[in-house]
Amino acid sequence: MTRNGMLQSLWKLLRGAVLMIASHPRGRNPRDPA
Repeated sequence: MTRNGMLQSLWKLLRGAVLMIASHPRGRNPRDPA
């Protein structure tokens, strides 16, 4: 795998994690009903 491919897959993982956290604000807001 080339270095560019590694960076791309890493960026994809990072973006996926950010999207997952952004779409689940429950952990940050205790008043939000589960």
